[in-house]
Amino acid sequence: MDEKVILLIKKLIDTVDYPGINWEEGSRTNQYTLNIGKGLVMISYLPGGDGECYEIDILNEFGVAIESAVVTDYYRDPLEEEVYGDLKNLYTLVDRKVRNIDGIIDSMLKELDSKFPI
Repeated sequence: MDEKVILLIKKLIDTVDYPGINWEEGSRTNQYTLNIGKGLVMISYLPGGDGECYEIDILNEFGVAIESAVVTDYYRDPLEEEVYGDLKNLYTLVDRKVRNIDGIIDSMLKELDSKFPI
């Protein structure tokens, strides 16, 4: 994978919760998109019988794919293992944000605490 794509993944991890970073659900199941700069980033989780895969696609301002990579949990070298971990982490963070998982769980905990204080 290109070094700039790896750097982009790391920066996206660091900025998931920044104002103005608005991930949205993509057109496919388990896909999220982000319009940023002159392009679009798409990340996807691809469940399969042989293991987990994560995909990143980068499109230019015309919607043409200019970079694309799929990483699996079958590591071939330490760099691939790191990229897999980073892309999985990014997907998980974005998924939790877009679906408001933490907010929903927090509201459940708050209600339980108010009704059943320990």
